[in-house]
Amino acid sequence: MARAQATSDGGAFACNVCFDCFTTDANPADRRPMTICRNGHNLCATCADQVQAGCPECREPLLNPPVVNRGIIAAMEQKMESLRKTQMIKFTELKISNRCLGAGAYADVYEAKWNEQTVAAKVIRNLENEARQVKERVHFEVSLAMSLHHPNIVNTFGLFESPQTGVIGIVLELADRGSLAQFLWLDDTSDALSETVKTRIALQTVDGLSYLHSKQIVHRDLKPDSILLVGADLQAKISDFGIARYLQSTMVQNSVKVGTPEYAAPELLQPGLHYTFTADIYSLSLILYEMFTKERVETQMGQNVMQIVAALMQKRRPLFKPAVLNSPCVVTLKHVIERGWADNPYQRASLADFRQALRRLITAEVKLIFLWA
Repeated sequence: MARAQATSDGGAFACNVCFDCFTTDANPADRRPMTICRNGHNLCATCADQVQAGCPECREPLLNPPVVNRGIIAAMEQKMESLRKTQMIKFTELKISNRCLGAGAYADVYEAKWNEQTVAAKVIRNLENEARQVKERVHFEVSLAMSLHHPNIVNTFGLFESPQTGVIGIVLELADRGSLAQFLWLDDTSDALSETVKTRIALQTVDGLSYLHSKQIVHRDLKPDSILLVGADLQAKISDFGIARYLQSTMVQNSVKVGTPEYAAPELLQPGLHYTFTADIYSLSLILYEMFTKERVETQMGQNVMQIVAALMQKRRPLFKPAVLNSPCVVTLKHVIERGWADNPYQRASLADFRQALRRLITAEVKLIFLWA
């Protein structure tokens, strides 16, 4: 129950009683890892203070007082140090064009040239009042993204900083076909996404998410804008790790509202609730709903955070209108999508469930082609 669990990526730890991540120093709610019994089981300091009778895991007598677990703290500090190390790209090697590829909450993306290849330069806006926090956030995003290597994750090459202006940014793989959102809503290209192409994009997104979760990373802001498309076959690649984070336990308490409201799981929009990897599955369900029904989530759930939170508190979800149920794809995916956006995170469908449903679509299409042949 209370053992600190190490992940495969080198040592992420948390208290399994309160689900909060251990901290490396004392704070108002002291979350330092404390060894509480001679068998080496650990709780955060706050939970350790509340234990009255023996160790919750092995029932051995408690150490009096508990001992700070320096080994866990050292492992955590080593992890954070590795995250701070980023590949710096010389600003003189980068030629940023005036062609803006997109704009986000805190950055603009431009086409650029670097090492004789066309790339994307994500230029962080100069937010003077939040400069330090933004810089730390960008360093974390680059470090996290550069540790990821998967065909359905956008490649990140490094960080740059202008010596003249101090502007910082990230050099990324160029997604030459834009985002899934552009194909769904912004351009007259929605018809170009056949059911076959949509199914393949959905499967690749599931594969990318599976990889992230295997690395103990939850994206927290998955949406059509963060699924980029590359090449003639529209290969899907997940991007935008600005608010992604390592999950250092099976669940983490949410302290602030995060994510794009219309795609964010209920537990991400209400501070104080706990979230886990299934927050991404909730978002995936809404994305697939939009892809295969061509219905916007926001038209049914609300135009702003307050309306969306109110809809979620009423346990409302987008409706499958009778007309869309004529589509075999929608019929096949409806059940898993509805399970994926369940209010209870533990009742949501798994990525394996989505993969199985999507593969059924591909199998059905192959059989149809064979019959027509």
